[in-house]
Amino acid sequence: RFEFRKDSLSIPERRTFAVYPAANAEAAQRIATALKAGQNPGVEPTPYSETPQTAVPDPAVGAAVFGLAQPGVSDPVQTRVGFAVVQVTAIQPGQPATLEGVREAVVQELQAEAATGQEFERVERYEAARNSGRTLEQAVEDVGARIITLPAFTEQGFRADGSQINAPPQIFETAWRLPEGGVSDVIDAGQGQYFVLRLDEIRPAAMPALDDVREILVREWTARENSRLLSAKAEELAARVRAGEDIAEVARSVGATLITRENTLQDEEAQEAIGQGVLQGLFGQAKGQVFVQPASQTAFAVGVVDDIRASDAATVAPIAERIRPRITQDLVSGLGDSAIGWTQANSKASYDVAAARQALGLPEEAPAAPAGAAAGAQ
Repeated sequence: RFEFRKDSLSIPERRTFAVYPAANAEAAQRIATALKAGQNPGVEPTPYSETPQTAVPDPAVGAAVFGLAQPGVSDPVQTRVGFAVVQVTAIQPGQPATLEGVREAVVQELQAEAATGQEFERVERYEAARNSGRTLEQAVEDVGARIITLPAFTEQGFRADGSQINAPPQIFETAWRLPEGGVSDVIDAGQGQYFVLRLDEIRPAAMPALDDVREILVREWTARENSRLLSAKAEELAARVRAGEDIAEVARSVGATLITRENTLQDEEAQEAIGQGVLQGLFGQAKGQVFVQPASQTAFAVGVVDDIRASDAATVAPIAERIRPRITQDLVSGLGDSAIGWTQANSKASYDVAAARQALGLPEEAPAAPAGAAAGAQ
C-alpha cells in the first residue's frame, strides 16, 4: 500500500514568489527588465508563500514559477486575463514519503478497509439468513446488529416537535417508498454504514392537538417577541445616536459594551470576529451613518461608520486573487447574455406561435382546457 500511495503521500516542492500583473506584453517586458535590474517596477504584486504548483490558480503562472531552475525573475507570461511576470524568492524542495513517516496513516487506512470488509460480510450473512426464512429480528440477532426504533418523522426527517432526526438521508427516502409494514433491502448509507428499514406505521397528515405543540409554540412565540423587543430597543438607541448623542454614552446608559475596530476589511477574519450581520451593516452605510443589525439570534448591534478609506493594493491583492475565478466566470456569463441579446436585436428575431404549431402539424390555436381540468388545476 505504501508503494502504491508513495507519490500522494510525499510533500511536493513549494515556492515563495510574487506575481506582477500587466495589461499587455510590452508592460510585462518593462516589469521583467526592472526586476532583473533590481529596480522597483512600480506595480503592486500578489505574494504567494510556500505554495505548491497545484495551488497556483493560473496554470501558465504555475508553469513559469516552477520552470525557473533557481530563484529569479521570469520572462513575460500570458495568463488567462492579460500578462504577468513572476519573481521567485525561495524554493523549498519536496520531501519524498518514507514508510516510517507514514506508517500510522497507512495502518489506519488498512484497518478502516478491513472494518468495511467485515461490515459487508455481516450484510451478506444477514441477507442469507433472511433468504433462508429467518424473521427480521432473528436475522439481526444472527449477525450481531441492533434494532433502533425511530419516532414518527416527516419526509424531510423532522420530528413532531420540529427537531431534526440525526440519521442518514437514505432512511427518510426509503421510508416514503415503503408500504406500512414493509421491509426494505439492505441499503448502503456510506462510510461503512448499512441499514434495513421496516415501516411500522403511517400517520396521515393532520393538524396536531394544541397540547401536543404548546411547548413549541410558546418557545417560538417567546423567541419572536424577544427579537421584536430587542429590535425596537436597538432602533431607539440608534435614534439617540442619530440625534447627536455620543454612542459611548448611549452604550453606558443601557450597560452595553462599546467595541471600536480600525482598518476593518470585509473578509472572513472580520466576519468571524464581529459577525456577518454587523459586517453587512458596516459596509452598507456611508461615512457617519448609524446602522442596526442582528449580532446573533439573541442580540442586536448599533454601530456608526466613523471613516471609510480605500485599501492599499498589497492588502486587497490576495483577496482579489482568491475571487478572481468567480469574477471571471460572472464576466464570461454576462458577456454571453449580452451577445445573445445583441444578436436578437440586430437580427430582428421574432416568433410566430401559429406558424410553429402549423409546422408541427397542430391546429393554429391550442384547444381550450376542459372545465373539469381547469377546476382541478385551481
